Amino acid sequence: MFTALNAGAIGVQMNDLQEGIAKARRGGFAGVEFRIAEVADLIDRHGADHVRGLFAAGGVRPAAWGLGLSWQEEADWRASLAALPRLAAAAAAIDCRRTFMVLRPASNDREYAENWRFHVERLTPIAAIL
Repeated sequence: MFTALNAGAIGVQMNDLQEGIAKARRGGFAGVEFRIAEVADLIDRHGADHVRGLFAAGGVRPAAWGLGLSWQEEADWRASLAALPRLAAAAAAIDCRRTFMVLRPASNDREYAENWRFHVERLTPIAAIL
């Protein structure tokens, strides 16, 4: 376990990965949480070695990435799910095996058992991809 900067959690602006790495280093953090889509795009353009080099040069580790799936609406969930293999592969390419997502399990529209099934149905394919 190590300390990691989650810029959004403390109201710090992080415009891109390099800025996040610099702020994490300046703040004395051992790692930084990042936007996986940006990392995937950087890997597509420059390769995983380049991205790993950004972290190494900054002296911090890739800590975790926000899963960021839209999963309440069917069409949004399917689109997010279709993009997930690329994002998970990008994270694996820089040896970051931690992701997170805030789940709000309550529902005003579904009874408990139905809501439980909904969550299991939505989360199971995500877990299989990860």
